[in-house]
Amino acid sequence: MAGLSPVIDKLCNASASDNGVAIATILGGLTGGPLLAVGILCGGIALQLHSENKRKATQAELFAKLGEHWKQCNQNQQQLIEQLTPFIKREDYFLARLPGYEKADLAKIVASAVKEQLSPLLPEGSNKIAWDDVRIFLNDNNERLVDLRELIAEQQKTLNIIAEKQKEQATKDDLASTIAPVLARNEKFETRNAHLATALHVTQNAVSTFFAILNREDIPQDKWPQELAQIAVRHRELLADIDRVEVADESLENQKQQALAAIEGGDYDLAEQLLIHLQIADLDAAKQHQQTANARFRRAVQSTAILADLSMTRIDYQTAATRYAEAADLVRSFDADACNRYLWKHADALYTLGLEKGDNDALQQAIISWIDLLTRLPRERVPLNWATTQNSLGNALLTLGARESGTERLEESIKAYQAALKERTRECAPLAWAETQNNLGNALQTLGARESGTERLDESVKAYQAALEERMRDRVPLNWATTQNNLGAALFALGERESGTERLEQSVDAYKEALKERTRERVPLEWAAAQNNLGNTLAVLGERERGAERLEQSVDAYRAALKERTRKRVPLDWAMTQNNLGNVLQTLGKRESGMERLEEAVEAFEAALKEYTRERVPLNWAMTQSNLGNTLLTLGARESGTERLDESVKAYQAALKERTRERVPLGWAATQNNLGAALRTLGERENSTDRLGQSVDAYRSALEVFEEANATYYIEGTRRNLDRAERLIEERRTRKPDDQP
Repeated sequence: MAGLSPVIDKLCNASASDNGVAIATILGGLTGGPLLAVGILCGGIALQLHSENKRKATQAELFAKLGEHWKQCNQNQQQLIEQLTPFIKREDYFLARLPGYEKADLAKIVASAVKEQLSPLLPEGSNKIAWDDVRIFLNDNNERLVDLRELIAEQQKTLNIIAEKQKEQATKDDLASTIAPVLARNEKFETRNAHLATALHVTQNAVSTFFAILNREDIPQDKWPQELAQIAVRHRELLADIDRVEVADESLENQKQQALAAIEGGDYDLAEQLLIHLQIADLDAAKQHQQTANARFRRAVQSTAILADLSMTRIDYQTAATRYAEAADLVRSFDADACNRYLWKHADALYTLGLEKGDNDALQQAIISWIDLLTRLPRERVPLNWATTQNSLGNALLTLGARESGTERLEESIKAYQAALKERTRECAPLAWAETQNNLGNALQTLGARESGTERLDESVKAYQAALEERMRDRVPLNWATTQNNLGAALFALGERESGTERLEQSVDAYKEALKERTRERVPLEWAAAQNNLGNTLAVLGERERGAERLEQSVDAYRAALKERTRKRVPLDWAMTQNNLGNVLQTLGKRESGMERLEEAVEAFEAALKEYTRERVPLNWAMTQSNLGNTLLTLGARESGTERLDESVKAYQAALKERTRERVPLGWAATQNNLGAALRTLGERENSTDRLGQSVDAYRSALEVFEEANATYYIEGTRRNLDRAERLIEERRTRKPDDQP
């Protein structure tokens, strides 16, 4: 609409003597455009105002008159108005200057302006298309930029891609559910492979190749159903892609059929050699025969892309990324859509490599690739593609940010998700909207866990609750369970900082909901993650209750999780649960007179530190050092010597090398508080006040952060500790020499 504003100015400045011919000249640039009706109406109203007032009209007068006219409009345009209403969303929309009008009023005006030109082009269900506004069709010179039919087709194509992705995921989930019972049966591998071949609609030789890939990549057995389903789907897509390839002559057709047979039979090495021959043959022919170069070149690109697909099927993500990039470079100069498609796959392969293999360099490369794609897929032209790219960029930033000690990547991931939601609306693509809401919740929760305030955590809860409005159990059960689990984690983080237990009880409920779909038989690792998280919440609840029932339930939950979270299978997750188990054993040990639970806690923390190294995961290493210090402090307080107490001080001091106030203020404060307790206990056993003075300093530092965060539960305990240490110092200073022990 920006192109109409100068015309309005000209109309307002026209003299009262101007006639219809002059007005038509001013409006000439609009002829044929969708704003012609509005422009002609404005011209008529301007002439009317000139004749009535004998002076120049102001824009406000013109717009007010325009509004009066359309308020008297008949109702035969109501259907079009209803279609247009959701999409009047730009603040700078020129008709938004009309004072006191609602969206429906503006839609009414626009409906009349576009009815004649645009109505025939509106397909059935067009209210589901994420329009921008009519301004997209004209530039500042009122020249037509985009045909509406092209825009609608582009938007529908994006919606179809989203639907296909959701359908593909549903197929994989169904296959995984079919595969799991077969793998669970105690059958000979020949019988098992025969059953799997029938279930997956592939040959038995292909099934053998699938297992060879899983074993080569050291994929945990609990992930086999999902991985087999994914490989099988890619395998079938690979066959379809090769079958569609056109070849130039009979000899190459024979090679193509041999490649198809090799894929069908699971001989991927032979298939790769044959496809490389096809690729080389087409590239050579393209160079030698200029007149057919373009067609042959495109086929060579197809072969390159199929080779990349084969690498993805073989879980060789680095090779796949390289080959997708090659395909993109080959078509960059003459096929922008294909180039963007291959660049997308290139970025996704890098992200998958970084996510599954822990390769942070690959994640950084994926981030760069997503950002580059945003410039190639502008919001104005392909809003849903742009939004999907923003969502993918957010995922890569979140994954990398969660591994780093800083928060810059996490902040960037939140911005990316918020940008995606501008076009991934609930009305347009509800499941995609819910996916991004869930991802936004993850980023907010990860960032909130590192901050002293609770604002981000509260926002994460709202994001998860929004996602659950579309991620319903009967619709997408596993996605519903994932968001329930994430919601439980956010509620736990909030409840941990509050003195009450309401949020913690809500967290328990959310985890139990997640476990209704996250069963051990169906998704063992996800089941174990939910068990671990449930154990965390039960442990904190148990700490705030007198009885030991919740604490014992927590121990049971952690031990259940460790049945699937083995060190060989998922080393970092195993270390996490070992650390958590150590915490609850330490809490139980403090309430018991014996030392057995405390010794078990020390063993659990020392086990965790075998994988939680400072070089690999510095913050987790520091957290476990702090927890080990807590247990050593409790043991040392019950022993007559000071060896365990000295060890606890060293553990806390080690933790503080990475648990800095800038990075994780609440974690730093917790460790300072515990260090203060160890120093105070040592000071009680010594004649000097040096250790007691150091403990006071530690308590005061911790209290300052807890008060900033309004962490009431921790404030009360730290104040008691500080008072006790200060009283001891005062008693020592006022004690008479004869009273010295």
